[in-house]
Amino acid sequence: MSEKHSGSIEKELRLAREQLHRFTGAINSCSDAIRITDMQGKLLYQNAAFTNMFGYTSEELNRSGGIRAVYDDPDMYSYVLRTALERQNWQGKVKMRHRDGHSLMIDIQTNTVHDVTGNTIGLVGVHHDITPIQEAEAALEFLSRTAMGFVELSLEENLFAYIARELNNLVHNAIVIVSSFDSNNNRFTIRALNANENWVKVLEEGLGLPLLGLETRADENFLKKLQESRLQKIQSGLYGLSYRLRSRQTCMNLEKKMEIEDIQVIGFTRRGTLLGTASLLVVRGGRLASPGLIETFANQASVAIERRRVEDQLLEREKQLAVTLESIGEGVIAVDTMGKIQLLNPAAETITGWSSHEAREQPLVKVFPLLDPASNSSGKLMAFKDFLPEDGSGERRFQNLTLLCDNQVRKIIAGTISLMLGSEQQVLGFTMVFQDITEQQQHQTQQALSQKLESIGQLAAGIAHEINTPMQYVGDNIYFMEDALSDLIPLVVEYRKLVNECELVGNKIELVREIHHREQQIDLDYLQEELPRALEQSREGIDRVRKLVLTMKDFAHPSSGIKAFADLNKGVQSTIQISINEWKYYAELQAELSPNLPLVYCVIDEINQAVLNLIVNSTHAIRDAVNTGRYTKGLIQVKTRQEGDDVAIEIADNGGGIPAEVKYLIFDPFFTTKDVGKGTGQGLTITHDIIVNKHGGRITLESEENKGTRFTLYLPVKEEVGSDE
Repeated sequence: MSEKHSGSIEKELRLAREQLHRFTGAINSCSDAIRITDMQGKLLYQNAAFTNMFGYTSEELNRSGGIRAVYDDPDMYSYVLRTALERQNWQGKVKMRHRDGHSLMIDIQTNTVHDVTGNTIGLVGVHHDITPIQEAEAALEFLSRTAMGFVELSLEENLFAYIARELNNLVHNAIVIVSSFDSNNNRFTIRALNANENWVKVLEEGLGLPLLGLETRADENFLKKLQESRLQKIQSGLYGLSYRLRSRQTCMNLEKKMEIEDIQVIGFTRRGTLLGTASLLVVRGGRLASPGLIETFANQASVAIERRRVEDQLLEREKQLAVTLESIGEGVIAVDTMGKIQLLNPAAETITGWSSHEAREQPLVKVFPLLDPASNSSGKLMAFKDFLPEDGSGERRFQNLTLLCDNQVRKIIAGTISLMLGSEQQVLGFTMVFQDITEQQQHQTQQALSQKLESIGQLAAGIAHEINTPMQYVGDNIYFMEDALSDLIPLVVEYRKLVNECELVGNKIELVREIHHREQQIDLDYLQEELPRALEQSREGIDRVRKLVLTMKDFAHPSSGIKAFADLNKGVQSTIQISINEWKYYAELQAELSPNLPLVYCVIDEINQAVLNLIVNSTHAIRDAVNTGRYTKGLIQVKTRQEGDDVAIEIADNGGGIPAEVKYLIFDPFFTTKDVGKGTGQGLTITHDIIVNKHGGRITLESEENKGTRFTLYLPVKEEVGSDE
């Protein structure tokens, strides 16, 4: 070879080396990782970016098996190689591994390398690390999913268990322990765990404690650190995490056994308040997601825990309110602005006869129909607007309104209706709180009637006393006159005999004539015959008046209210006698009183009152029949008898009877079949109260329209147990 030719070759080699140096420099300065391999995957060249991306030098990689060592899946390497050889190139995303074991998502562009003859001698690959982009996309997807998950989580689901599950997606090879924090007593309570079951078992056995529900005290310094930074490393390991529940050596042995390399604690805080924590026990080979992702998820979890606490508090208040509404004796009805019922408590159900389920969304005026007090028409009801507070005030009181229940029973109602306002003072509806005061009104009416009757009784007793005194004088005088007349009449007879004999004496004739004239003038024969009869009748009348006065005094005597054994027959006789003026013009009264009736333990004047009410009712029924022309006089029958352990008082009449449709209403307060102003509707109510409530008896009723009615009062004979009331 000539010197000239040799110099030319040397020059070309120098130029080639320079070009190769420039090419290598350019490749090494490239941010993408580039490598060249032969057909067996042996690294022929790799730039600095490739070395940084995977952590291997070419020598290290070749000793580990070549390029296939960085592939996460060997089958994927085979697929890429085969496809690239078939198509001369291949591009796609491949999951690969760094030398330290963490995963990388790599975008690869692979092309075949050829020699001068066109044969494939290797492959060149350009690697772009898209792991941050993939992680960002995954983080965004994760946070979107968890944000929706927190929103959709029901109150019945365990929030802390959900947090633990999702945190487990942010860590690799770790035990997740989620605890709540109670700031009132500075204690943590473990609420959820998420980890391999064997790990949890080893941890619990090592500590000698079940973890779920475990309470530990809070370290003040640790709490301060969590306020400063949401993610804290526990330098003292399990000993610090368990807040010194076990010895340091025990905790160290357990860490070694479980290969725990790191312990991190996430603090869940809102508005400067610690709500709970998540402890991450990272086992060998484990790692955490990016701090930013953990921080964002911790914010989500903190909001969810705070919201759950508020929801739990609201739920607890709702339960307390529900228990209160169920417990109170007043009825409560809540309605919306349109007057539709939203809530009905048990007391309201009892009063109205509607169940809460049936009443919901029904108009208030349908479930709670009140008679309009301003209308004389008994059928007109109050409209919804009539219920509402007036003049913009927040409350309206009502009392003594009549409620028409489903079974036509009428109840007297009192209460208030108030506005329900929202957070911005908007009207949400109305709340009605009311009570059934029917019994109270009945008691007041009975009390007033009793006071009135007592006053009348006292007045009658006074009048009876005033009548009795002069009647005693008159009676005594009549007796005296009757006795005197019985003595005088025989004397008058003897005088008349003497006068008749004196007619034969001459000088007495004029005197005798004068006496005869006087006898004719005064009709002495008539007087002699009628005077004794008149005095006898007067004496009988005086006796009747005295008996009536004494009966009235007995009947009107103020009650002591104390039960004692009493003669019912005597009480019934007194009642019949005192009421004679009530029934004698319209009816005959037949009394059949059992002579063998035992004494009954009762308040006798109350029993007399009950019997009187029934006799008066019978009289009114017969009077109506007489006025319609059915007969001129009716019949009242009063009977007493013993039936087993009870004594029965029966009062029957042949009046008009009671209509079948109102039989069950007759003992209700204020119910009457009489015209307005002609009945209080209290007589039978008082009778029922006396017999049933006060004396433990019972009342039976038999009635047929246009034929008559029979009431039977049953009273127990034996003495009641307990104190008298």
